[in-house]
Amino acid sequence: PPGMGGQELMDLSDCLDHGPMQILDTTPLSNVVDMFHSLGLRYLVVTREGRLVGLIKKKDILEHLDYRRGLAAFRDADAL
Repeated sequence: PPGMGGQELMDLSDCLDHGPMQILDTTPLSNVVDMFHSLGLRYLVVTREGRLVGLIKKKDILEHLDYRRGLAAFRDADAL
C-alpha cells in the first residue's frame, strides 16, 4: 500500500511480538539482565499484583551497568 511521500509501506505486524514479556517488581537484577541478553529483548513490563508499575528498557539496563562499572573503577582507584 502507498504511504506518505509515495513510498510503499510494508505491514510487519505478523512478525512482531504483540505480547510483551513481563516481570515482577521483585525480580532480581541479575535475572533481568539475563532475560535481556538471552531473549534479545528491547523492553520488559514490570508488574506488582497484576498491575503495571513500570517499564524497563534495554538502554536503561545498559546505562545502569555502565554506572556500576564506573563506581567500581572509582572505588578501585580510591583504594590505591
